[in-house]
Amino acid sequence: MSPNVRMRIFYRLAILGTAFLLMVAVGVGANAATTHYISTSGADTNAGTSKTAPWAHLPGMRSCVGNCAAYTPTAGDQFILRGCDVWTSSSLPVLWNWSGASGNPISITVDESWFNTSNCPSGWNRPVFDSGQTHLSVGAYFQIAPNSTTSFGVLDNVEMKNLADDNYVKCYNSCSDWTWSNLYLHAWHVVTDGSCVLVGGGANSPNITFTNSIVDGSDATGANPPGGTCYVSYNTVPKNITNNVFHDVANGIVVGVTADSTYNFSGNLIYNILESNAGSHPNAFETQGGATFLIHDNVVHDNLGETAFLGGSGETDYVWNNVFYNIRGNPPDIETRNGFTTGFWFNNTVVPNSGNLCFLQTGSGSTAQTIENNHCITTGGLTNGSAGFTMRTNLVQTPTQAAGQSYTSSEAYAYSPSNTSGGTVGTGTNLTNSCSGTLGSLCHDSVYACSQRTLNGVVQAVCPSRSAIARSSSGAWDVGAYLYSTASAGGPQAPTSLSAVVQ
Repeated sequence: MSPNVRMRIFYRLAILGTAFLLMVAVGVGANAATTHYISTSGADTNAGTSKTAPWAHLPGMRSCVGNCAAYTPTAGDQFILRGCDVWTSSSLPVLWNWSGASGNPISITVDESWFNTSNCPSGWNRPVFDSGQTHLSVGAYFQIAPNSTTSFGVLDNVEMKNLADDNYVKCYNSCSDWTWSNLYLHAWHVVTDGSCVLVGGGANSPNITFTNSIVDGSDATGANPPGGTCYVSYNTVPKNITNNVFHDVANGIVVGVTADSTYNFSGNLIYNILESNAGSHPNAFETQGGATFLIHDNVVHDNLGETAFLGGSGETDYVWNNVFYNIRGNPPDIETRNGFTTGFWFNNTVVPNSGNLCFLQTGSGSTAQTIENNHCITTGGLTNGSAGFTMRTNLVQTPTQAAGQSYTSSEAYAYSPSNTSGGTVGTGTNLTNSCSGTLGSLCHDSVYACSQRTLNGVVQAVCPSRSAIARSSSGAWDVGAYLYSTASAGGPQAPTSLSAVVQ
């Protein structure tokens, strides 16, 4: 081989090697996670990768054009919405069809150091989606998977108001491993309920988590006739609904279609469940599927309709550490008309309407129910259930007896023990052997769900409301949702291990 031929071969190999390296570099750059900034003062012709040159729209928004429309979100991307900016009906809805990856989701979130100082001169607040009571084409502000399936996404810290359609957030097809967190959903304008579901889980959508959010119907408008409008989540619901505050709605959490084997509804404060203005039956909780439901550490009060209407063919319910009081409708209700159901009711505090039972069985079908360590305050008795019911170490007191031992609704934590002479203290069964796995929190007392506050103009869910106290691994447990301690008797405790503060 001549020297000239060898040189040409070497030169071609060098060119191919350089091209390969360039292809690798371009490929990495195209797929690398990127942070984009979104502001109403931006432009979709910008690069969008800095606060000084943001896009005007989020990919998937109705008015997204230019570089915004040309970009394909990829795993690990972050889209930062500028605080206090308001996206109106010209930008809505958001139709989201992209997926992240396990451990590397796509996040739509905020940076609290970046906000519109004209709209919020005193400090950061959430970005806002506001249709101005305009009906949107898809009936939702943020619709996930309208054309396909998506997975591994986060929607965080957005205020949504002035809904005139069906949903604020909805999964249309299949949405797996999504988290919807720190949302503030309120001020909807709905004339008649019946189809207004604020958070739609989507069929065949495993592992959706709805958490640390506020759903507030107290400033809703448009109801004609008067009454409650909109349900928080209905029929197809997120698998995990945890640490939220829901109030002034026609329905809380109602499960009709079960896409997951196990659902977790915990740490939620639910109150003022109102009579529907369309005649729908109001519920705080209702389950109607053959799944397993873990319902614990919730506080439900001042509700019409059903407090917890549980039971379906093949369903198993574990219900513990809840506080149900000022019940103006039915007490916890065990449905036995639709096939065999199994339930375990441990360490709940139940205060039904005057003269009502604490646990009501509806229907005469067969069931297996364990009711143990519950504090029942009523003149109506513990339950009408008999066949298939196992009842141990429950305390039933009249309201007069309970008040005489300082169990009242006016306490910082309603109906908690205030001294060692209370009837709940040391009179229960030790259930340590039941605390494993998904029932691990049974070995501490109630965290009393969340509380809602407004701090510096920001509506916040503060979770939990109190510090949980570990129950003893030996000796008698206290009955009811609370474990007495000298610390808790002195007044409200400073919560530890806060799961979230929306700010």
